[in-house]
Amino acid sequence: MKKKFLHIFDIYKDLKNEIYKDKSILSLSFDEHKKKILDKNFSWSLNVKETFKDFEVIQLISNDLFLQKKWCHENGLTKDLTLENILYRQIVKENPDIIFFQNTHFLSKIFDKIKRFKFFFYDGTGENNIKIAKDSVGVLTCLKKSMIFYKKNEIKSLYMPHSFNKKILEKIKVKNFSSRKYNLVYSGSIDNKGHFNRVIFLNKIAKEFNIRLYISDSRSYLKIILSIFYFFLTKGFTKTFDYIFSLNNLKKKSFSPVYGNEMYNVLANSKISINFHIENAKKEAANMRLFEVLGLGCCLITDYKDNLKDFFSDDEIITYKNTHEAILKIKEMLNNLNLAENFAKKGNERILRDHTSEKRWLIMREFLNLSL
Repeated sequence: MKKKFLHIFDIYKDLKNEIYKDKSILSLSFDEHKKKILDKNFSWSLNVKETFKDFEVIQLISNDLFLQKKWCHENGLTKDLTLENILYRQIVKENPDIIFFQNTHFLSKIFDKIKRFKFFFYDGTGENNIKIAKDSVGVLTCLKKSMIFYKKNEIKSLYMPHSFNKKILEKIKVKNFSSRKYNLVYSGSIDNKGHFNRVIFLNKIAKEFNIRLYISDSRSYLKIILSIFYFFLTKGFTKTFDYIFSLNNLKKKSFSPVYGNEMYNVLANSKISINFHIENAKKEAANMRLFEVLGLGCCLITDYKDNLKDFFSDDEIITYKNTHEAILKIKEMLNNLNLAENFAKKGNERILRDHTSEKRWLIMREFLNLSL
């Protein structure tokens, strides 16, 4: 009998709003409703179900109130429950052998109740949550500094860098480089406190170039105001005013944010894509966009990190150490698209050879087998 693996994750607020513009989804059953959302292919971890064939994998979207209330209705729970209580009821009902939390938002609210279950979680931003980690079977992270931190505290930790899921190529039509519609794009979020420098950087790039921006900021006005007060205290007045101006300008210039297959289609139609890491990453290259951009055949221009040489060679990606250098290198690639195409081709070959999700998940499966 297969062991039961419960995979719990969130959906982006902007994507959720977009999905529910189609009201017909509300009339579907829980399973049909969930499948409709999962088909958007919006998370790097969704292919765990395809990879872990020796487990019974059950996936739950923890922050979708419409979907979770539907589960309550189908399971005879008429009491008005909070999202975290619904999730706890689902965990108890499924009684899994192990649980994987893709983030700690809901885990932090219910972990006192679920200590009898084996669980592990993902730390992709260096949050270093010792309190929760001590009760887990381990922590999965894309940051070596986090792995070292947890191990120093005698907590099992697995370093697993991001990767590219080749199955994306079965759904997305990747254009020849010369026939791609967009010369320069950026797709990503700016709603984290660690995105302060990213906002200022992107605004400077947007002033210099005709760049297509697909920016996500799901914060309420109140949260934005609170963030600004925080920046005044931590970054100073001058930099914070620069941030406010940049944020306002980017929001005016940005197209609606894209996720999953829609984002992959944008990248598959783009020649050059910009990347800028969250500040918590420090000196490490760790984000997902590195692998998605190259996996879909774009030329990648990314901020320099000490460990990029562990993944790519100098003829596969282009790096910059400051905004001035980024501007010079973007100009160079736009003025010589044949050179940009060579970078894109070699970067794509490296991704498909060495950095696929199939290979990464095998490492995680070994980690799981040791934990069960």
